[in-house]
Amino acid sequence: MKKKNHFAGIVTGSIHYFLIFIILSYCLSALVVRGAGLISEAINDMLADRVVDIAALSITTLRLILVSMALAFLKTVSGNMFSIRIQKELKEMTVKNLASVKMSYVENNAGALITKLTSDIGNMGELFSEIVPEIFQYAVTIITLSVSIIMMDFRLMLGILLCYPAVLFISGKIAERLKELAVNRRGKYDELTEAAQDAVSGIVVERAFLLYDVLNKRINDIAEGILKNEYARNRIQAISYAIESLTKWLPNIICTLFALAEVLSGNLSIGELVAFQVLLTKIVTPIGELPFRINDAREMSVSMRRVNDLLDAPRETGGTQMPEEDYKGQNTVILENVSYWYDANPDRKVLDTLNISFEKGKITAIVGSSGAGKSTLFKILCGFETPKQGRCLFMGKPFGDLDLDAARAKIGIVTQNVFLFPDTIAENVSYGNGTASNALIEDVCKMACIHDHIKSMPEGYDTLVGERGAKMSGGEKQRISIARALLKNAPVFLMDEPTSALDAGTETAIASVFAAEELKKNKTIVIIAHRLSTIINADKILVMDKGKVVETGTHQELIDMDGVYANLYKKEGIQQEVCYEA
Repeated sequence: MKKKNHFAGIVTGSIHYFLIFIILSYCLSALVVRGAGLISEAINDMLADRVVDIAALSITTLRLILVSMALAFLKTVSGNMFSIRIQKELKEMTVKNLASVKMSYVENNAGALITKLTSDIGNMGELFSEIVPEIFQYAVTIITLSVSIIMMDFRLMLGILLCYPAVLFISGKIAERLKELAVNRRGKYDELTEAAQDAVSGIVVERAFLLYDVLNKRINDIAEGILKNEYARNRIQAISYAIESLTKWLPNIICTLFALAEVLSGNLSIGELVAFQVLLTKIVTPIGELPFRINDAREMSVSMRRVNDLLDAPRETGGTQMPEEDYKGQNTVILENVSYWYDANPDRKVLDTLNISFEKGKITAIVGSSGAGKSTLFKILCGFETPKQGRCLFMGKPFGDLDLDAARAKIGIVTQNVFLFPDTIAENVSYGNGTASNALIEDVCKMACIHDHIKSMPEGYDTLVGERGAKMSGGEKQRISIARALLKNAPVFLMDEPTSALDAGTETAIASVFAAEELKKNKTIVIIAHRLSTIINADKILVMDKGKVVETGTHQELIDMDGVYANLYKKEGIQQEVCYEA
């Protein structure tokens, strides 16, 4: 299947600036031709003992210079406008598309995404701001001046074109190799970004298990691969620059000899010789550099393809329907025959024909051993993944028919891996409701059992949490995350192990907040728990095993069954006893 070119629309929207740039480039080249013509006529008149009006010639030349300056200014402005608009729309399109890319794609391509959003988009900015305009400017200059030279004496072009076919052939071969090396280089930088992320994110494990040598070797191996690639690339570029230099000075020698021969044969006047030399100095650089700017464009087209791949990444699919503002039904979320499997292993169902109803005004807990399918179920409830079979109903409508942003506006989420932005505590909490007052922010922080701790800090709610919340402990980050979800005050709460980093006392206090009838009223609360002590007071507990719900009931009912849940609870109790004894 042919991939869509996402850049055509961007370029089309700003093409008028580029057309102005091309027209002005032609006008500037035409003025050079006109200036060379005036010089030629004046020299021929002087050699023929005809009167030359130096004052008039000077005024005309000055006018040409002033017009050229004005046109050059307008050409630069139009070229910059084209470049700026292209880069702005490109970045906006990329960020907008990233917001709707499937979560699984983001998780599996984190390193490549960062490289594409930084380095590759930067390369594309250079491509549209410098290389593409230069290519067209050179092309217009070459065509305009070549026509003038041919009209003067077509044989003069022979010297210019003598070695050009060979240059085009060699530069084409060089471009193919450079593009291949560029593809390899971008892939290596993706690996390096991922390795650097691992080294930073996993620094605790790295130090605890003395993995410096392992991680350093991984980074060094990748860096060595990049170095070898760059050695090869630099060698080829050196050859490219040498050929580029050759095409600049060789035509000067050959063309000058041709021109002198034409003068001696009477086919060219002295004035035309001087005019030719003026035009030659203007055409040699574009002719010499054009093939290599095309090479640069072909090399940077690798970045364009990579960004295009990002824009082609699989996206979340949603509809246009809006959730009901005041849903009257009892079952807020319903799973009907939901099955899910990962494309890499379609024979293994992570979720197998689930039929579950999540009731309003109730706390529903989901428990199970590792690999039971809890995290995948959480992603489906959030709309981050779509069932392979069956459907998920949200407030009476299929989730896939709803506007995803509107649906998620009805959901407050607390994830196990808490993410905080490098802002103040108040700002991180207020992301749950941008219009919330300071008093309301403090109220939800009290509910999340962190208000007193925040007030004890020197800067209170204005305390900066650091990059990714680095200045906060795990428990502090988790409570800020809970406060953020509480502030959103959505009708549905989805929480994945919301108290895993909290001590027993704080965990009990927060659990009592969610269990309070005032908060539960008209709200659907779903908790995915690994610590069973978190959900003892849940209204309904679903026990999962191998993608299926194998037991359902309250805590006491499940204990009385003496089945999977009872075994999990006993194991947790034994583990806690061992920890306490230790």
